[in-house]
Amino acid sequence: MLETWGWAGSNGRIAMSVVPEPGETRLLATAIPVDPTLDCYVRQLEVPGAGAVYDFSAELDSDRRRSNAGYVSDIATLNWPITPSDVPLVPGRSHQVQFGVATDALVPTPGWLRMAVVLAGDDGLPTRTLAVDLVLYGRIADDPALRDATDGAIERWRVLYETVGIDLAVTSRTLDGPVLPPPNAPEGGELWDRIAATGPLDAVHVVVAPDEGSSDRGVVGVSGDIPGPLVPSRRTGIRIVPERLCGVDGACGPADVRMFGEVMAHEVGHFLGLFHPVEQDWGRWDALSDTVECDALLPCEQALGTNVMFPYPVCTVDGCVPQTALTEQQGDVLTGWVGVQ
Repeated sequence: MLETWGWAGSNGRIAMSVVPEPGETRLLATAIPVDPTLDCYVRQLEVPGAGAVYDFSAELDSDRRRSNAGYVSDIATLNWPITPSDVPLVPGRSHQVQFGVATDALVPTPGWLRMAVVLAGDDGLPTRTLAVDLVLYGRIADDPALRDATDGAIERWRVLYETVGIDLAVTSRTLDGPVLPPPNAPEGGELWDRIAATGPLDAVHVVVAPDEGSSDRGVVGVSGDIPGPLVPSRRTGIRIVPERLCGVDGACGPADVRMFGEVMAHEVGHFLGLFHPVEQDWGRWDALSDTVECDALLPCEQALGTNVMFPYPVCTVDGCVPQTALTEQQGDVLTGWVGVQ
């Protein structure tokens, strides 16, 4: 990991130079404003001999979603390459990651940024490992039924990721604290920063939290970002609320446990860089060529309803359709995230 601080001047821009060593083929660049009232974004990534291979303006104008890096936010993260067809890094030569600082009104402004780049290689093995920091939060740790459901969900998630060559290395711990908001909520940033900072720094932090009746009660899982960062921050993690999947008696049956695992796979999929293959406005899609393009509810459910990254479970009176499919290119994105080793 390369980490530094920098001042974005009057135009609100600052560049960080990165020189990959031989064998380093992937990078994860993250920026965090020192002033919490300011936002930031990734403007460009320049690769020697290829120019700006990532440009935020091209991303914002497209209906094909590749990364949230170019959107103004409290934290900005870019994983490169996004897909195998992207221009590769050049070992031994200087690459430029340019960040921008802006107000919440999207006006470029001076400001200090904390900037970090994590570099990783590719050993060419057919299976890679994703380290998972499983956090049983609050009363979840004292509920045997929910702990058993979590164990079953992890196994479901494990089977789904094995299909694209990812093995899960799960360690677990318990934490107690106040009501935990989602990792992308305006409040709760210090909690999420602490969760990430006290866990393994090379892991995805998956927090299984109790249902505390917050305003987002209908949401089962939330990812910090697409893709998510490795450095501790308010967006470094995923929150899952399994009680929202279970029956009114609080018991998680086999179908609930199955869906619990699919939610884990879905939300971590976002954290590793995957978008929904189609958004629910039916007018925006991911940038992958092997996820079917559709433009209305019924044909989208028929073509993509079994995909792990479909935006919602497809359910009837007889139950919900298992969501098990991951395409080859979706697998490429998952295994391309820097934290997958």
